[in-house]
Amino acid sequence: MVAPAAEQAGVSRTLIYSLRETDADFRERMDAAWRVGFGLLEDVAVKRGLQHSDKLLMFILQSGHRRQYNAKLDVTHGGNVGLSLFRDLSDDDLSRIAGAPVDGAEHAAD
Repeated sequence: MVAPAAEQAGVSRTLIYSLRETDADFRERMDAAWRVGFGLLEDVAVKRGLQHSDKLLMFILQSGHRRQYNAKLDVTHGGNVGLSLFRDLSDDDLSRIAGAPVDGAEHAAD
């Protein structure tokens, strides 16, 4: 989005990036313009994604909002994993969990 804006303003992209680095007010205005532009892009992505392709929709959204749309779940466990959660289950419950027939269950359909 910077190249078309630079061309329309008759300045180089280098100047725009230089101003962004050195002028806080310019940086804030540029960030605001980016948010507006990306919002318009999101609108188009949603419309096209809903009409044509979920992959297109996710690809476009991921490119601008990595934290929001590329969230990865990081799960760590620092404790012991034991069988204590099974200690209160009956033999029938344990058999069902394991997929084994419960005594008498194989004849229940007869």
